[in-house]
Parts: sequence; structure tokens; C-alpha cells
Amino acid sequence: MSTDEVTYTDWELWVLLHQASDAVAKVREFELEQLGSSMMQAAIIAIMKRIGAPATTAQITKWLLREHHTVAALLDRMLKHGLIKTVEDPKNKKRKLFTPSEKGEELYIKSRDISTINRIFSLIGDKKGSFGAQLRAIRDKSLEVCAELKARKNLPFP
Repeated sequence: MSTDEVTYTDWELWVLLHQASDAVAKVREFELEQLGSSMMQAAIIAIMKRIGAPATTAQITKWLLREHHTVAALLDRMLKHGLIKTVEDPKNKKRKLFTPSEKGEELYIKSRDISTINRIFSLIGDKKGSFGAQLRAIRDKSLEVCAELKARKNLPFP
């Protein structure tokens, strides 16, 4: 029986998705440890680069799907390690904006080598587009359900 013929329950799919995510994350963490960084630090710098301008804590929080205080603590540690710097917001002097420092830019460049991740995802072959669309749909539906639950229960996540 090929893997295409196997049927999975929703529970089994959720477990597999979680295990696959954790396994890929472990590979990525190991790679980034070699650079003296963590996955969250590299992600935050990549988000800042993606935004293309100094980023607010709120913007980074939204991208990471984490709570504000968690991201604020990460940003504080990254400031202490010299990976990011604050810049003045010309529209609001009280708001902090963050941008990669020179050290953060170097980390960003080095962290772009994802050859082991490429090796893992090569298993998908030419189906990356449909796989990505399915993952995006799962993410978006999860966020929709989360918003519904939050509205009913006042849960603390974004």
C-alpha cells in the first residue's frame, strides 16, 4: 500500500503536522545555533527585512503569531546582543521602531543558507505550490477559528 492510499483521521493529521513542524524546526535550530542565533531571532530579523522599514513590536507580533509581551522580551534580548537597534518614529516619539543592526544584517545574510531545509522539502518535488496553498489554508482557517474562540472566551493570543 502506498502512502497515497493510507487514510488518516483529523487527529492523526494534526499529530503528523505537529511532528513534521517540530522536526523541521529542530533542523533549523541546529543550523542557527552554529551561527550563534535562534530561530526566533532569525525570524524577527527576516520579518524586519520583509517589512522593508523599521518595524513596530505590534507588526512583529502579528507576523510571529505570538503574544506582545513575548515579542517585547525577545526584542529586548536582541537589543542587548546587538542584533537590532531602535530608531525614532517621526510620527510618534513614544513608539519604538526596530531595525537590524550591522550584526543583525550579517546574521540575516548567513541565515539565508537553508540547504538542509531545501533537502527536506525536496521530497515534495513539483507539488510545492499546492502544498503551500494547503498549509496557508490550514493556517488561515486556524486563525479564523482562533478569532472565534477568542471572541467567545476572551483568550489572550493574537
